[in-house]
Amino acid sequence: MAFSRGRREVSGPWGLRLAAGSVVALFSIPFGYLLVQNASEADTFWRTISAPEALAPLGWSLLLAVAVSIAATVLGTGAAWITTRTDVPGRRLWRILLPLPLVIPSFIGAFVFLTAFAPGGLLETMLAPLGVERLRPFHGFWGSFFVLTLFTYPYVFLPAAARLAQLPSSLEESARLLGTSSYKTFWRVVLPQSRGAIGAGTLLVFLYSISDFGVVQLMRYDTLTRVIYATRLFDRSTSLALSLQLGLLAVAVVVLERFVARGTLRADLRRTQRPLQLSLRGLLKPAAFAAIVALVTAALIVPIAVLLWWSLRGLRAGTMTAGELLTEMADLAGPVLNTSGAALAAALAAVAVVLPVAYLSVR
Repeated sequence: MAFSRGRREVSGPWGLRLAAGSVVALFSIPFGYLLVQNASEADTFWRTISAPEALAPLGWSLLLAVAVSIAATVLGTGAAWITTRTDVPGRRLWRILLPLPLVIPSFIGAFVFLTAFAPGGLLETMLAPLGVERLRPFHGFWGSFFVLTLFTYPYVFLPAAARLAQLPSSLEESARLLGTSSYKTFWRVVLPQSRGAIGAGTLLVFLYSISDFGVVQLMRYDTLTRVIYATRLFDRSTSLALSLQLGLLAVAVVVLERFVARGTLRADLRRTQRPLQLSLRGLLKPAAFAAIVALVTAALIVPIAVLLWWSLRGLRAGTMTAGELLTEMADLAGPVLNTSGAALAAALAAVAVVLPVAYLSVR
């Protein structure tokens, strides 16, 4: 197995390079529009982004994005390692269930947890027999952090699990034969080879967090996106300035991630060996199993259960009959088909337009 560091020269057929350049130019149009609009009012732009009213949302956005990125990276990497490198029970099933929170829009997740913690909600009803009369409000930073972490960790889990499943066992076996513990082998051998995949997932989480609007709006947490939305009608200059600030922040983070990734250890994964499996002993196996169950429960089962509970509660209260519910569900067939069709078309289009850029970036 060979390893390499460093840069590769961009090469490939001119048609492929032309397609990649066209994609980059297309994606640059919104950012270019913001640059042109703010260039005509440069004084207003600098005054706006340096004002305390703009710096505060920027700080809150960064705080939330960094916190969510760290938490999602820990959860996603930990879940990937447990389900690909250990003998935890049901690991094949968990590898199917763990990415499924991506199906639930984050703002729906925020609504679900807000209603669950609300007065008369599911959690308050369940805890009432234990003497809990009222739960603390679920909003602000901690509410946004909790929801975004639960629904973005799959962005780290998927690439990390794929990478961990590909790594051959030769280096790890050599480290173990030399007396290195499992813990040190993970940090010194496995993690350096997986850092690129984990970093890519973390970058997606960070960009998702700073651009999210639905969760922070429902949670009433003032980030840049919320301020941009609030000022879009009565103060267009401020909205444009803050939008450019958000775009510059995203570009800076991507450039920083690429700079850091230049030193990432790359392995030639043409292998015939299977990844090394670790047998968990003692309390480690039930602890790992409980952690995976808790994560799937919080991110997938609880949202579905809360939605079902509200539906059943409406039926029991008489606000909607079973027949009316079936009619409503039948009326959703059209939107469901439209959503599925749009998702499929978007997925195919994304693969088609990004593939040239991805190919040139690694070749």
